[in-house]
Amino acid sequence: MKRLLLASLLISISFLNMGLVEKPKLEALVCAEKEKLKKMSFKQKWDPYKNFNFSYDKKTGKLYWYYESLNEINPVKKLKVLNNIYTYKGKIENNTLKVVMSLKTRYNKWPDLIFLVDLNEMQNTSFFVNTPDKKKYLPCEKLSFPKGIKINY
Repeated sequence: MKRLLLASLLISISFLNMGLVEKPKLEALVCAEKEKLKKMSFKQKWDPYKNFNFSYDKKTGKLYWYYESLNEINPVKKLKVLNNIYTYKGKIENNTLKVVMSLKTRYNKWPDLIFLVDLNEMQNTSFFVNTPDKKKYLPCEKLSFPKGIKINY
């Protein structure tokens, strides 16, 4: 009898927790040269193949990818584009979004590319792990989400 009560209690608690679990709070940003940022349309700013842009969970840094054709955002860890495999890892540390992008082609693996976005200053510092002294600095700005977008958590 006690087992049955305990099982019922645990099941009830799990159902309550499902309703109380908060969805991640996403933000989006784009980083590019200042003049380029001024000239880009909303649609261009959301093009991940032209700019460094990501949607991310404000608390954890978990990354999301925007699919324009579907008008939806999905969690991203790995993307396959033609014969290339891109792997993304993101996290928030000291109000900095750290993104590590790895690229593996059919023939080789490229050095990881690191993006460090200071979320206070809205500036991105990027570099390859094998050449940390060759840094590129770009300003960033927050993006609003496209109308009618579906976010898959």
